Amino acid sequence: MHKSSDNLHDSSDNIVDEDEPNSIPCLNKKFANLQRAENLFKAYALNNDFAIKIQNTQRRVNDKSIYGRLYVCNLAGENRGKNPVEDEEILIGSVGSVKGKRRRDVLPRSGCKVRMYVVNKKKSSHWEITSLELEHNHEVVTPSKMSLIRRERHVTAAQRNLIKTLHASGVPPRQQMNIFGQMHGGAEQVGFNSQHLRNVVRDFRKDNMGVNDAQAGLDLLYRLKEESGGKFFIKTLLDDEQRLKCLVWVDPCSMMAYRNFGDVVVFDTTYRTNRYAMPFVLFTGVNHHYQSILFGFALVRDELKTTFEWVLSTWLEAMEDKEPLAIIIDQDQAMTVAIESQLPNTSHLLCSWHISNKFPEKLATYYSKEGFKFDFNNCIYHSLTEVVFEDRWKVLILKYNLEGNTWLQGLYALKHK
Repeated sequence: MHKSSDNLHDSSDNIVDEDEPNSIPCLNKKFANLQRAENLFKAYALNNDFAIKIQNTQRRVNDKSIYGRLYVCNLAGENRGKNPVEDEEILIGSVGSVKGKRRRDVLPRSGCKVRMYVVNKKKSSHWEITSLELEHNHEVVTPSKMSLIRRERHVTAAQRNLIKTLHASGVPPRQQMNIFGQMHGGAEQVGFNSQHLRNVVRDFRKDNMGVNDAQAGLDLLYRLKEESGGKFFIKTLLDDEQRLKCLVWVDPCSMMAYRNFGDVVVFDTTYRTNRYAMPFVLFTGVNHHYQSILFGFALVRDELKTTFEWVLSTWLEAMEDKEPLAIIIDQDQAMTVAIESQLPNTSHLLCSWHISNKFPEKLATYYSKEGFKFDFNNCIYHSLTEVVFEDRWKVLILKYNLEGNTWLQGLYALKHK
């Protein structure tokens, strides 16, 4: 058991240093920012064999900035289901299936009262612990059961540097995990798993694309530009360290195809299947034979709004600033904002394929009802006019009691796209 917070009162006004990994949370302890307060409680939890979670966050009305946050023990609260195996929020580790869901080993909630509340008071630049309880109502979790607790996996800066060094030395991920396990006294004490380790390696590759690979690709594209007499379009964007961040290229055949069939364009990013985890962007369309055709290509390091804005403006430059009449994307918010900025005169449409793939998941309980799938598909895909669609939609909503389905109602609000 941990000591009660009554014995841990600290009246010191000093702001805690985020580099104090063994510090103990104390009432009135101050922090330079919220992240430092969170790091302290995380470190305390890790050192004392329990996990934490955010239970409540409070924001100011005027600017939506955070001014208060409550952290609690991961076993706080009560089990919602009759069987704790069905309580998805705390389930960890797959061992079978129950009622179509994965069955998992669990540690049931105990209503633990351990908590830490930090506040950023008005006219104050620091954060302060104003409420604290460190006494559990359960035994601390033994090392053998730590894997049964949902806990945030965090790779520290020192661990990242070691992973990068081992990766550069040719040590495979499995052996790297064994090394970390030996360093921390067991795999359950490491603080992250093999997938997190691979993510670090992926990010390292992405941020440090091999000079030879990048240069070889650019050399090929510039050679194609020279051989085409300058008709081949290529443009790059480098970051502050002169590393490749974005690349757009359009060949002469794609330019000609766009001039003839560029009224409607599909703008999409494929899964990051390449070695450096860089999204591959495709501009595609359909010709008069209903065949897919290409209008251009791009490689990007991230999927931020500013990145998509650069890609769209550069692609338009290659196409002599001719905007398409309509552009089709999925429901990516960064893409949406970029299109509104760079293609203000283009109709923005959402891809029905991406949306329809979510139907079985979002409407699972309704799909099992007799006649629903037929009525739903008839409304979505076979309404030839807007009036017919609206009439069928109203009937569908009333017939199957869909008024409370927030996902479907949100989709209806976007029907203009």
